[in-house]
Amino acid sequence: MVKAFILAIAGLIWILGLPACSADASASIFCRDLVSQQICLETIKRSTKYVWQYRAIVSIDGGQQPTKYYDCRPYVVNPNESTASSNEVAIRQLICDLAIH
Repeated sequence: MVKAFILAIAGLIWILGLPACSADASASIFCRDLVSQQICLETIKRSTKYVWQYRAIVSIDGGQQPTKYYDCRPYVVNPNESTASSNEVAIRQLICDLAIH
């Protein structure tokens, strides 16, 4: 009787855990089409020391990019941003908008 109960509980745990195991492990947090490319936010983490800074991994059209830091302080014209690609500016804006809201 006890053995049957334990087997039933184990089976129930296995059945309930099966959908979680079959889910896509690399599922993105958020995706959006920007600058004619699909930008997906894979991970995002806020800095404890610099609360305006976020460390994020994004994928562009399915290709995962290296971890990068994004500064989300109130917008101040950055001299380096004039040479940044429109793609980088769009990704920064997306991350900062998601982080603030």
